[in-house]
Amino acid sequence: MKSFCALNLVLSEAAAESLGKAATQVLGQKIAVLSNDEAGINIAQGIKKAGGCALMFNNCFESQIYFAVKHFSPHAVIFSQGDEKSSVAIYDSSALPVSSTLEEKISLAAVQSGRISGDGEVIEADLSSAYYKELLNCGESFENINVSVVSRNGSVKRMLTRAIFALGGLNSGKVKFCISPSGLVLSTVDENGKVHTHDELIAVCCRCALEAQEKIDVPFTVVQSVGNSSLVKAGFQNGSELWQRDAVFLAAKLLHYMSFYGCGLCTLCQKIEPQSVSRKSFSGSLSIPDIADLLDCDELITDDDNSAFLKNEK
Repeated sequence: MKSFCALNLVLSEAAAESLGKAATQVLGQKIAVLSNDEAGINIAQGIKKAGGCALMFNNCFESQIYFAVKHFSPHAVIFSQGDEKSSVAIYDSSALPVSSTLEEKISLAAVQSGRISGDGEVIEADLSSAYYKELLNCGESFENINVSVVSRNGSVKRMLTRAIFALGGLNSGKVKFCISPSGLVLSTVDENGKVHTHDELIAVCCRCALEAQEKIDVPFTVVQSVGNSSLVKAGFQNGSELWQRDAVFLAAKLLHYMSFYGCGLCTLCQKIEPQSVSRKSFSGSLSIPDIADLLDCDELITDDDNSAFLKNEK
């Protein structure tokens, strides 16, 4: 989570409203607010007072941001959560954290928000029902599936567990699906006790999608695991599929493939090509940061095999 602001105390009503007004000025009139605390309600009021439309979704977790963007098409998303402290993150219309330039504009607008007045609206909507329905569509069937779901976020755990029961699976067994409290990261433990990371599991689902002749975007981090294919488009982002951006959907997709192929998690993960890790020593006057500074790019990724991927926003 890239925080726009993190405070030691709960975000005050005035500060939250100022943030809502500023976001409306800078990002657009239609803003989705995903929240599990009082600050989110106050941010929505700020959007309303700035003449904007706030789509208010309560009791949300962070990975639902991409679903909200894909299905409700807001100009931006504000995610607010907090117990003893508040944290607020702002995302653009592509569900990506706003740039540092936009952060500065929002900060400046927040300072001047006292002069803003308007007559907008707050629309309270139910994200969970639509999210759950889409999760069932993603999973299709969990027949003969038996896994244990682990998460410190009760909402995340209940959402996936409910889908497992609905699609014919069981929430028990040796295989463990562990989802972070944000719902953004999944790791698993298979039948043999082997741990599989989030990137590995993304690669497994990409591989299964390619076997079904589906065109798919994949991040550079998993290209080698997936293998060469004309159906693969590599990029810096995780892709446009919900399961590539949301670990709850990723878990559902893995469970679907386990049921579809009639195999365990261990067998399913054998679909990706094993990667060997090697350490290389080299000498030279330029380090990787030096090289990155010389190249006209915003980001450089190298696979240490005479290849480099450059990201340039221009």
